[in-house]
Amino acid sequence: MFYHVYRIENQQTMNGLWYNEQKECTAFIKTLTNAKCKDLPMPFDPELYGQDGLAWFSATDVLEEIPDWCSLQDLVELEEAGYHLYRFTVSHYREVPGHVVFAREHIIECELLDLSVLHPQLDVTCL
Repeated sequence: MFYHVYRIENQQTMNGLWYNEQKECTAFIKTLTNAKCKDLPMPFDPELYGQDGLAWFSATDVLEEIPDWCSLQDLVELEEAGYHLYRFTVSHYREVPGHVVFAREHIIECELLDLSVLHPQLDVTCL
């Protein structure tokens, strides 16, 4: 069985919204104009994010939740900074309080999604 999870990340730097690949807090989300989810508590828990000797990454398994985390303006600013919305097809993921996590070892496919999947009125050609 396969599952879809969604994550905003910069695949050039492997940075997420709060942490870099080395699990250092960058809180990049707080640099955005609206930063809709900037006050969400995202403490790093080595047991949760290092379970089974794997590196686990935060995501959501419900695409429609992304606008609850990031405004349209946030998403445009993220794209301009090299962050994009990805759909990962994975063989396994775990539910944790407030979101889900997945390990890159479980990725079957990674697909870059246009922001128009969240905001159909957005002209993605202007980004």
